[in-house]
This record gives sequence, structure tokens and C-alpha cells, in this order.
Amino acid sequence: MGQADVALLSASHRPAGHPPNRLTRRSQAALRWKAPRPWRALVAVALAAWLPALPAVALDERGEYEVKAAFLFHFAKFVEWPQSAFEGPDAPIVVAIAGEDPFQGALERTVMGKTVRGRGFVVERFRSPDEAGHCHILFVPSIEADRQARWIESAAGLAAPLTVGETDSFTGDGGMIAFTIEDRRVRFAIATGAAESAGLRISSRLLALARPASGTGPAGTKP
Repeated sequence: MGQADVALLSASHRPAGHPPNRLTRRSQAALRWKAPRPWRALVAVALAAWLPALPAVALDERGEYEVKAAFLFHFAKFVEWPQSAFEGPDAPIVVAIAGEDPFQGALERTVMGKTVRGRGFVVERFRSPDEAGHCHILFVPSIEADRQARWIESAAGLAAPLTVGETDSFTGDGGMIAFTIEDRRVRFAIATGAAESAGLRISSRLLALARPASGTGPAGTKP
């Protein structure tokens, strides 16, 4: 299965109203991916369809979380939640941050004014696993590594949130998507079994860009 090597990108997001899904030549030059040869054209099309148009920058903490915020927004385009996860047809997609917030406002800037399938976004913050509430995407930063299993367990009792983390053990603890940084690029692995168990459907286009989760087969399936 294909593997995305996505160069770290700058904080200058496309302004509201700008035509979506257009990559500058500089942005296109920043993209790298590794896939079996028959998949390369398909992967390139998929990347162009959803990756934000942002130029590459050197790795630093702020740049890293600008990129991860963009990924969280775009993950929402390729995940389907059960209808019961929303209070109504216009209910927003709630993106929650577990514990300490590493984004420094980047997440709000990324989702402000944007919609996915007619739904806007709301950003929430939960201070502890015991305070975790309704959300659709729960991001667990690495600083919460000691409590990530509790966060994932708490999420299991909520309305099917997509759990996203950034430690090597995240999917092993039952999380669904784990970010890693290798060679100054953001990559991600998907544990499809965990997502399916929660009633979430992840698009095959996103799976084609993911690495297998630790201890699983292609695209996070059990071997």
C-alpha cells in the first residue's frame, strides 16, 4: 500500500474564498511519496485533491503543528461518521484537543470559515480524560503520552470520534491515526480495525496514502 512522505509546510494558509485544491509549482516540488509504480499516478491525484497549498519550510515546532492542523481538517473530508454522531444535518464537526494545546491557534486558523459536506467546525479543549466530551476528532498530543491510553478509552465511550495521536505507541493503545515525523516530513499510519470498530468509514483514497499501523498489515488491517 502507498506511503505518503509529506514535506513540512508553512503557516500561510489559503485565505477564505480562494479556489480550493490548487497547488503552486513550489508546493508541488515539496511533495514526496513512495508507492508501487502502478499507484504513483493515483497517489499524485489524491494528494493534489486534498493537500493544502502551502510551501515547504524547515522543521520547527510551529511549522509542525501548522501542518498537523491542516491534516486534521483534511482527514474530515475522508472520514464518514454515523448519522447518530451529529445532532442534526447542520451540526458542526467538533475537533477536540486532549490536554495541553500544542497548536497555538493554528487549528482555529485552519478550520475557520471552512465546511465539509455542509458542516462547519468547532474546536474544543478537554483538560483531562474524565472531562472528555462529545467530539468527532480527538487529537492527543505527545505531551499526553502518559495518559493517551486513558484518552483513547474515554473516546471509546463517546460518539465515535476519530482518534489521532503522535506517538509510536498510539495505534497500539487503540488509537486510529498516528502522526510521525521522519526525514523532516509528516507521515501518518492508520489502524482501520479501530476505526471500523467505532463505526467510522475511512476513504480508500486516504488509506492509499497511509503507512500500515504498527503490528498490522496493509493500511492498518490485521495480518
